[in-house]
Amino acid sequence: MPKTTKPPGSKPVTVTTLQYIELNATVHILSTLCNSMPCRKCFARFRHPSYGHSSTTRTAHSIPGDNMLSVVEKTNHLGLEDELFGHGIGLWKIVLSAQALKDLQTSKSQGNFHHVWAKLQELSTGDWIRKSVARPFKVATGFADFKVRLFIATHSTNNGEDSGILWQVDCAYDLRVRSHSQVVKVWCIGTSDEICYTAEAVARIQHQWSKEHIDRCKQNQLDKALGIKVPALFSEDLPPKDPVEGELDVEKQTSWNLLISNKFYALTNRVFDNIQHGNQYATLPYDSNAIEVTIIKHFETATFILGRSGTGKTTCLLYKLLSRYLACRAAVTEENGHCQILVTRSKELTKKLRMELTALIETQVLNTIHTREPPLEDPEIVNEWNGAEEETENTLFALKYYRFPLVCTFAHFLRLIENTIEQNDRENYAIPVGDPVADFVDFQFFKIVYWPKLACRSGLGLGLNLDPGIVFSEIMGVIKGSASTRNGLKPLSRDEYITRSANLAPSFPTPAARTALFDLYTQYEHRKKQRGDEDTIDRIIKIHLGLKRYGLEQNLRDVIQEIFVDEVQDQRPLELELFLRLVKSPRGVHFAGDSAQCISNDSAFRFANVKALFFDHYAKTKYEQAKPRLFSLSRNYRSCQEILAFSSFVMNLLWKGFPAMVDKLDPEVGDIPREKPIIFIGAGVTDLLVEASYLAHIGTDAADERSNKQVVIVRDNETRHYLQLLLQGKRMVYTILETKGMEYDDVFIFNFFQSSPCSEEMRTLEELLPDQIHDSYAAKNMVMCSELKNLYVAVTRACNRLWMLESSTSSAIDLLANLPKQVIEIKYLNQFESLSQCANTLRPSTATTPEDWIRSGHQCMENGLYDRAIQCFENAGDLRNKTLAQAYLSRQSGLQQRENGDTESFRKSFNEAARLFKELAIFRECAGCFEGLGKYAKAARLWSSNIGDHIRAARLYEKAGCIEDAASEYCQAGHFKQGLRLLYEKKLYEKLILGLEGHLEEIDVDERKEWAMKCNQYVRQPGTKQANQMREKAFELFISNEEKMEYLEMHAHFIELLDFAASRGEFPSTIWFLVLKGHLRKILQLSLQNNGKWKWPANRDSFLEQVYRAIKTETLFKALSTGKEVPETLFTIEKEFLTAPWVKRWHTQINSCSDILANCTLPTKIPLDQDTKELVSVLILAKTEYFTQRATSLSQFRWMLELLVNYVEIFLQPLKLEGSSFSETTLSCLGLIHQSWGSATKYCCSSWSILRQRQGVTGKEFSPGILLEVHKCLSSLVLIASGKFLTKAAKTPILRVTPSICLECVSQGTWSRMRLCYRHPVMNQEVYRNQFKERVRWWQQRLAFKDICLCHKILSPDSNSLLVVEDDLSSQLQFFFLINLLSFKIRRS
Repeated sequence: MPKTTKPPGSKPVTVTTLQYIELNATVHILSTLCNSMPCRKCFARFRHPSYGHSSTTRTAHSIPGDNMLSVVEKTNHLGLEDELFGHGIGLWKIVLSAQALKDLQTSKSQGNFHHVWAKLQELSTGDWIRKSVARPFKVATGFADFKVRLFIATHSTNNGEDSGILWQVDCAYDLRVRSHSQVVKVWCIGTSDEICYTAEAVARIQHQWSKEHIDRCKQNQLDKALGIKVPALFSEDLPPKDPVEGELDVEKQTSWNLLISNKFYALTNRVFDNIQHGNQYATLPYDSNAIEVTIIKHFETATFILGRSGTGKTTCLLYKLLSRYLACRAAVTEENGHCQILVTRSKELTKKLRMELTALIETQVLNTIHTREPPLEDPEIVNEWNGAEEETENTLFALKYYRFPLVCTFAHFLRLIENTIEQNDRENYAIPVGDPVADFVDFQFFKIVYWPKLACRSGLGLGLNLDPGIVFSEIMGVIKGSASTRNGLKPLSRDEYITRSANLAPSFPTPAARTALFDLYTQYEHRKKQRGDEDTIDRIIKIHLGLKRYGLEQNLRDVIQEIFVDEVQDQRPLELELFLRLVKSPRGVHFAGDSAQCISNDSAFRFANVKALFFDHYAKTKYEQAKPRLFSLSRNYRSCQEILAFSSFVMNLLWKGFPAMVDKLDPEVGDIPREKPIIFIGAGVTDLLVEASYLAHIGTDAADERSNKQVVIVRDNETRHYLQLLLQGKRMVYTILETKGMEYDDVFIFNFFQSSPCSEEMRTLEELLPDQIHDSYAAKNMVMCSELKNLYVAVTRACNRLWMLESSTSSAIDLLANLPKQVIEIKYLNQFESLSQCANTLRPSTATTPEDWIRSGHQCMENGLYDRAIQCFENAGDLRNKTLAQAYLSRQSGLQQRENGDTESFRKSFNEAARLFKELAIFRECAGCFEGLGKYAKAARLWSSNIGDHIRAARLYEKAGCIEDAASEYCQAGHFKQGLRLLYEKKLYEKLILGLEGHLEEIDVDERKEWAMKCNQYVRQPGTKQANQMREKAFELFISNEEKMEYLEMHAHFIELLDFAASRGEFPSTIWFLVLKGHLRKILQLSLQNNGKWKWPANRDSFLEQVYRAIKTETLFKALSTGKEVPETLFTIEKEFLTAPWVKRWHTQINSCSDILANCTLPTKIPLDQDTKELVSVLILAKTEYFTQRATSLSQFRWMLELLVNYVEIFLQPLKLEGSSFSETTLSCLGLIHQSWGSATKYCCSSWSILRQRQGVTGKEFSPGILLEVHKCLSSLVLIASGKFLTKAAKTPILRVTPSICLECVSQGTWSRMRLCYRHPVMNQEVYRNQFKERVRWWQQRLAFKDICLCHKILSPDSNSLLVVEDDLSSQLQFFFLINLLSFKIRRS
């Protein structure tokens, strides 16, 4: 068909064009598509469950308002390959070795990437023949036979050189089909020489494969319809294989050790995207097998991962975290974050995991183009490896959403929680400040400071050479480690520990040993308390209590969605409880660990115990999710198969003898072939070790090479010191405990069986050889549990080769030699012609690079092995880290010297350490040394100026006695209240005055007032010359005028008070304020001063007279109350008041009754003026008891009664009727002072006033309503006084009359009305007969009348009036009638 650019012009042309498209163009287009990607038919044939769903993966991330875990649950069914691993590029899954991935990344810079990628795409189609990508690799001379054929896919290059892809068909798990299947495995990409070099390593790897593995690779499945090879599927993974017998050529191990990794990478679209964009250092996830994918995707319950060293449990934990993060990242906002925390104990591992996670997230999500290698550390989370991470001041609430996922050490995690608790209560939960290297007890500190003191007392009858590590492990892991929130956070008691099951405390199985160990624990706790130190368990208990006390648990559970814990066997039960308390959902808990490695902390860790703890915690609220799923990993990516076989043998013995102590696992499987472990036996093993240490690595003729690829592991420190000197630093020497968490290419285990304290018990291991659990073995041979664990840890430190050096044979070696299936080879030194011949087989596989030495040095630093770290850094030529290690070693030596009492050496060592730390600008550690030396001020300056931790600086300044500096640091940190309180407590009032400026509102009201009073007292104290400005500032600390007046009054600064009041126009109200406070005399004294600023009210003299009267009346009442004579001074004017106009009236009144008061004699008549009458009347009412006691005759009683009748008639009754006020005399006698300067009259009631006693009046200031209480009080006092007078008068014999007779006489009278009169006209009163009878009855109630009727003698026969006569009898009758009249008038009023 001819080409045309115009549309068809007619129907025939249109039909012809359509036929061409259908028959030719369509076939070509579809053929091209099928060659580049699998079609629906292919995926349907291979039962691909996720086909057609990948496009939905990124659309269902978030439902607004959903919890993050719910988001994960909703997206969990989607393809994991989309989120974490990416999409495959074709029908065949392609996996790359580490070398192949490196070659592919390098091809980008060489300009060959697109050529290589095109060939890889063709490989994925299965159309290998037509695409010419399966040219068989020709075996060169000297090559071993390949068990599975290798192929080469050649591709063109920019420089014209021959290049190709070395690949083969292999078997692996294909996530797309959820099954094991055939895959294309690419070994390398490069030139023919590079391919040949790699092919040799591949041949040796294939040599280790099992027959079933080889058969699977050779299966040939063809789709005849499409003419392509299709991958075969398998229902299950390959079964474990046995090591291949035969000796390998050590000289040829280097190539496949370096070029071929045991980890592979799936080739996906994400690999293409990163390399295409020049992301040379992109971090890609490893290709995962079936069990690893299951672990990563598991979401229904909590995940527990059990695996030995090198099985990838940490990688699974990391990928699980990453997959959760990717699943919910679209829903993460600043307000709604997904808080994930990964915790491990190792600082080095934390750095590594943080780097890897950050790089993976950038590769998966951020599409960041790396132009350089990733930084070693995240500066926002951690500074340097030396401990700065644990000194964070952040709280969990303060961390921003972009800081998650958070990868941190356990110590950092604890500090975050401590900071969170401390923020809620800074006073009661303050992180202690002191010597930072002397207040926290870890194992190194225990060994240096505590153990020498405990060991010298250990004549305990244990019969064992105790190791401090074992003792510390038992104390922390068993006795204190058994504390739980369920038992009140208490450690085991002596009885509980002694009777504890041997399975839970195997290190000290006998009661005698446990009794002795508990004594050591008691001594340890006593010494720790004396020193004020704290260990990890103390710290955890404090955190548990803090969470409970401040109610933070629920808030933190709302923050933390998921927590991932690596090396969980290093965590104690109480620490695990803390993790569980902080995670709300059981599905948010993920643990990974290995119970076989718990020789340094908990001596009885098992996942079964953790599962029980987990169930107890969550069963009440979420029963269905309270049963975590335990996954086991058995494929080992780190160690060779031969070492794994030996370690599995040891683990099998451990499990059969002590099934309650370890978790059961399938035997570990590895793909790396090596020689079997060897035991060299002979007296010359030490010489052999020395000889081997001088040999260089394989492939070089150099001599005297230092290597960290090979290490020596021994039992105890004595042997370590001996060998370290003997080897002169050529090889590193460690104890078993020191190597935990480390790994090395080659390991020498020196005299493990020969130096065992349980050499005799080794014979019992033969009982464990049968393939069954030995139930009774543990009870009799518990000590072998620790021995087998030690052996397991030592063996698993080796990755490539393992040698055991034994001076002589032993029962354990005999047992190994006679095994039906050999797991270790035994060689005697006398079999070799010379030691050199034997040593030559022990040469390192590879050379040690400076980076290797630096890595080893950091591991030693983390474990506190500073002497070995110095050696590592020296070998690497790293002077800075060497100096750092020397600084730490000096500090460690100083601690030991201090405990030994060598103070001079201690100070020298600490000063040297401080110098080195400062030289390296590691100011935290430098400050710590200064703290240890007691140079707190120096340490504080470092914390402030160089570190910026003002809180720490403040506490140290405080400890040094530099209070002003301490307060300044608190203020710089924003803790103004704490800094100012410190100034107050140390009485630095001048600094406090200045510091309070601008911060008054931040201080509690009561505390601020207290501080203000103290500051003002200080600036006003006698003998202190304070500037007026300072006094003014101090005075302004009182916020309100009321506070200022209260202070000035309280401390008797009256002139200043009145000046202050006058300046504000409040002088009268301030005078009244002083009256209310009771400063009456001071008011009078101040009134005599001629101060023009003070503006007195117009009625000044009248007011001052009230004040003067109140003072004098109080003095008078005190004298009358005591019954003593009234002092003469009361009747004379005081010298300072001689000229005062307001004293005369009082003295006139008081002097007119001086005889009555001074001489205690009562008159019988009333010659007094009206003012004096009023004064005496009120005195009688107020002090009735006083006057009653002094009345000796009836006439005196009558005189007092006359006064009272007069007072009622003249002063009391008119007040009630007319509503007028009381006179000044009455008010002053009642202790009342009043003023009318404002809109209303106000009254002040003195503290001694009778109103307080009689009427229950409270308070000091009153309105005019108080007068009603005054009237009630006086009325009741009149009745009380008359009653008391009558009671005493009734005791006189002449008054004994019979009132009943009197009543008869009155009844017989003819008068209808009778007038009762008295000599004073004003007292005339008409009384009806019935009223008179009532009065008589009233007498009858109070008097005992008998015998005589007096009525006939006093009634006039010709008059209706009552006669008054002057004889005694008439006086008595007048007395009676006065009583009657008084009662009547009072009742009427």
